Amino acid sequence: MSFFSFKFLIFLIIVFIIYYIIPKRLKNSWLLIASYVFYASWNLKYSAVLLFITLISYATALTLPRMRKGRKRLLSLGIAVSLVTLCVFKFWEFWMDGLRTIFGISDPATGGIISIAAPIGLSFFVLTAIGYMVDVYRGKYEPESNCIRYALFISFFPNIMSGPIERGSNLLKQIQSDISFEYDTVKHGLMLMLWGYFLKCLIANRAAVIVDAAFGSYVEQTGFTMLFAVFLYGIQLYADFAGYSYIALGIAETFGYHLIVNFRQPYFALDMKDFWSRWHISLSTWLKDYVYIPLGGNRKGKVRQYLNLFITFLVSGIWHGNGWTYMIWGCIHGLYQVLERLIYPLRKAFLDKSHIKTDCFSYRFFHAIPTFILVDFAWLFFRSPSAQDAVAIIKQIAGNFQFQSSVTEKLFLVGCDQRMLTILVVELLALLLVDLLHESKISIMGWLNRQNKLFRWILYLSCVLILLIGMIHDYGLDASTFIYAQF
Repeated sequence: MSFFSFKFLIFLIIVFIIYYIIPKRLKNSWLLIASYVFYASWNLKYSAVLLFITLISYATALTLPRMRKGRKRLLSLGIAVSLVTLCVFKFWEFWMDGLRTIFGISDPATGGIISIAAPIGLSFFVLTAIGYMVDVYRGKYEPESNCIRYALFISFFPNIMSGPIERGSNLLKQIQSDISFEYDTVKHGLMLMLWGYFLKCLIANRAAVIVDAAFGSYVEQTGFTMLFAVFLYGIQLYADFAGYSYIALGIAETFGYHLIVNFRQPYFALDMKDFWSRWHISLSTWLKDYVYIPLGGNRKGKVRQYLNLFITFLVSGIWHGNGWTYMIWGCIHGLYQVLERLIYPLRKAFLDKSHIKTDCFSYRFFHAIPTFILVDFAWLFFRSPSAQDAVAIIKQIAGNFQFQSSVTEKLFLVGCDQRMLTILVVELLALLLVDLLHESKISIMGWLNRQNKLFRWILYLSCVLILLIGMIHDYGLDASTFIYAQF
């Protein structure tokens, strides 16, 4: 049941209406049932894995405070079981491909090697469960004894596919409290959903037309076309993943829950450290709290700190996928972090001596651009089918640029036409404007709330109409899946 299907719309309306008319004591049970129905709609077998991880983490966390000895061993066992489950499903095909190569098996069906599909959202709810067990072990909060509340925390349907990766201190705490209908909260949730659908359906899907066509036949493209495609992929990935996050946050708010904000204008980041405080915030903070800090963080000297940073980003790359390109992507970001800290003293000394203003637009602009370029370079490996393909694309850009012919003959329009590109540019300008307003701490919802009701509703309905027209115009483009759902 995709977020874009008519079935999901009916499902959401039914769940919403019943949720607000049943007694408060039944609300959590109803949402839990709805969450499992939603998850099972993808594949009924996936629900067994979700239930298994839920029971393991629930039992582990519930037992930890009652033990005087062996607490660390019990925690390690709970984490190990969760990670083994994750690795078996997530990396099965990677391992099997290796075996096929070793034994020369070209057809998996005749080679006796079983193919196993990873349950959707597995990485996200496993990390949620591990974080919860560790937090209970650290004494941050008491374990949840109510199995229904805890199961809802792990399986809450808005964020189970692609996050955000929730914490017990946020979502579980809200589940433990009473939720009442609030008009402003529901309205804000619907607006977040509308913005998320705009990002996914009108920007990400249109950008994907060019990106997929260019990467699918990069040998035949000019270097300029591939550079344009790499740039667009950075935009596509942002609009796709942020779009999902806004939809998830919006759906959750219609039920009175506030999930962790996952994006904060990441392409306005001034350096790589700043970028990771804005991009996939729930993952970057999870890695910091449960990988980087346990490794020693910055408490054991500079060399150890740099090693810990590199390992943390390598883990991030491995988490994203079972291909070498994801590991290379993680290593690139790990190197970025280390190099940035190595040159920081020189950079600071230069700024101090040159008396350059750091609190102005020009400073932020000339730091955001190179940061985006570095991020986008790493995205090239993230998107490419293999490391060899990524290197070949880099060579294509460097050795066969052909700027003039690409522009005059419009070779960069691979996969689309001039009209679609023009519409995409207008939509990107709208995205840029909204991000600029948010970066400037200007609340769009606050401005809207100060307007007359008639003006607001005309604007709301206009936005819905624009979205519907765009979706109808692009009917046939794949809008059913999100890029990060595969991770």
